[in-house]
Amino acid sequence: DARRQLLAMEPDLRAGESCPGALGEAGRTLLAAAALLLDATGSAQAAMRALLHLSSSQRGALRNALGDALPVLLWLLEVAGPGSKGEEAELSVALLPVLGQLGSDAAADARMLALALLRCEASPDALEPLALLLESAVERIPRGAGPLTGLLQRCLGRLQEADPRGKAAARLETAIR
Repeated sequence: DARRQLLAMEPDLRAGESCPGALGEAGRTLLAAAALLLDATGSAQAAMRALLHLSSSQRGALRNALGDALPVLLWLLEVAGPGSKGEEAELSVALLPVLGQLGSDAAADARMLALALLRCEASPDALEPLALLLESAVERIPRGAGPLTGLLQRCLGRLQEADPRGKAAARLETAIR
């Protein structure tokens, strides 16, 4: 239970001592709770709010511990899209730039992010953090975006359609070249 984990480390945190292992475990528990409790009234939102609050003061430790959380964050964003409670979608968008990190395979990350961007039915504001991560992934591909060019062009079109004057589309277009 994340609540017990956080309460157990509260004295250390108040004293300014770092507990990276315990923080990471609490972060994983909160992320799992958010994913598993999306249908439970208020529970997923509470877990996402707690994770966002914890990351505001312990971002480094949480990012280190949740380095592989990008697929779960993208899933939360998709599931919390239209038809869901507005707060779930807002919290999912807020968590993405805070905890979303690229892995060691830039091409796989670019593919995953491109598909998430194309599937995302949330507001144009939700596309911005996705586009930023996608841009970073594309820039890290060692031999360029070659095989992904068609998919990335569709993403570019989606961004331009959602926000014709948006900076995200211009940045992605530059990264593709």
